[in-house]
Amino acid sequence: MIRTAIIAVLLLWPLQALAEIDYHLNVTLHPAEQAISSTATIYLDETIGSLLDLEFSANCELHSIEQAGQSLYYSRSNENLSIRLKNRKPVQIRYRGVFTDQPSSIPIHNEDPTYGISASISGRGTFLSASAHWYPRLNRDKINYRLEVISPPGIECVSSGKRSEHHSDDTQTVSIWKTDYPIYGLTLSAGNYMVFEDLGGSTPIYAYFYAQTTQLASTYLSEARRYLNLYEELFGPYPFHKFAIVENFFPTGYGFPSWTLLGSRVVRLPFIVKTSLGHE
Repeated sequence: MIRTAIIAVLLLWPLQALAEIDYHLNVTLHPAEQAISSTATIYLDETIGSLLDLEFSANCELHSIEQAGQSLYYSRSNENLSIRLKNRKPVQIRYRGVFTDQPSSIPIHNEDPTYGISASISGRGTFLSASAHWYPRLNRDKINYRLEVISPPGIECVSSGKRSEHHSDDTQTVSIWKTDYPIYGLTLSAGNYMVFEDLGGSTPIYAYFYAQTTQLASTYLSEARRYLNLYEELFGPYPFHKFAIVENFFPTGYGFPSWTLLGSRVVRLPFIVKTSLGHE
């Protein structure tokens, strides 16, 4: 009997280890206030006990933490947030964050490759790194994210995953991104982008460029398609839902699951499409 029980536990353990959590994040972007207002909804699984431990930026002000409309007890220290759960219902966390990192005025002399920016919201653009904990972050891999971003009209947002919905009018722009593969965390960029698409292959390719560089979009799309075709011949199908080239308002050369973030100066360099783009 004991032996049977042990075998049953061993058989069930991989299923628990592979358990995934659904995480819905609804974000409204306020560039003029350098802020976001957000609701994070975390759907619990059997691997989470009576405490929910999260990493959460000190730049965020909590408004409420609830399960089924009931307030939850929590403790907070530095960037650690611990929530005592009442049941297995989804946890809703409402908060507001203000992020004001500023690019250096002389970045060429800055030895920090991040230029001191992990989270910045402004009229120039938005960059919210996963490492900045701009949303209450679980320290685990298997999370299915659904990220909805509402921004002012003309402000387009980009993150990992598939763009499942997008619409814009005179009052706002809405985009929804979904992931169904493990990622380190969500990074979000936004700006006054013009969006170009290549939907002709197995993987959609997007270019999010500022008005000053839109003449380069077609070259980036065609070269990205060429690289994808080449790598699929060598290594097999591309593992993500899209590939996006996104222009940034400060110097970067970042790669994230399904997109790359390149500074405006980098995008304009004529050799980038033949060198760095393939690397990204």
